[in-house]
Amino acid sequence: MTKMTMSKCLTVFVAAASLAYLGIAAVSTAGGPNWEAKLNELPEYTFQQSQGETPIWSVKTRMSSEDVRGRGDFRYLPTAIVATRGHWKARQQKRIDELQSALRRDQAKLTEAKQLIEVDLQAIKNRISQMAAELVDLQREITEKVDEGIKLAEATQVVQADTNKRREEVFRLQRELEEIRTDKFRVLALERKLRDRLVHLESNIDRFERRNRQLKKPYEE
Repeated sequence: MTKMTMSKCLTVFVAAASLAYLGIAAVSTAGGPNWEAKLNELPEYTFQQSQGETPIWSVKTRMSSEDVRGRGDFRYLPTAIVATRGHWKARQQKRIDELQSALRRDQAKLTEAKQLIEVDLQAIKNRISQMAAELVDLQREITEKVDEGIKLAEATQVVQADTNKRREEVFRLQRELEEIRTDKFRVLALERKLRDRLVHLESNIDRFERRNRQLKKPYEE
């Protein structure tokens, strides 16, 4: 095959490929999905096309600016969107796996906590029963102490009444004793007075007898 023939073949091939690409682009534009509109379905990502003869799409996560690197030619927007969807699904699946793992851990902790709670509840019930029995005993003891207190109060009242009666008796005896002491003082005073009079009378009698003897003496001689 001559160089001229090969050149013609290559020219025909390039022309055919160009026409096929244009046909595919036309079909995609006319009847395929609206890829520009599908960018709004991925708000967590930013899409940016570079400048130059062969522009390439770069995709990053909006929050962490993580590059989305997938398989395919990022020169075309559909390829970038498909790869971004795969990245989004992988992130969602990872999040789902993490949540499921956390859920399993929480469920295990919940099961363990329920078992501990059951043990604690049984212990609490036992303690409540014990306290109820202790309360019954305490109420009975309180009732007994109250009855003893009532009996003691009644006995105290009896003793108090007897004490008051005895105190009144003591006061009466003290008054009588004071009266006796007063009477004794009067009797003693009267006795002293009578003794003085007796002494005086005896003195007078002696004096009268001496006088009488004196008067009788001349007649007896």
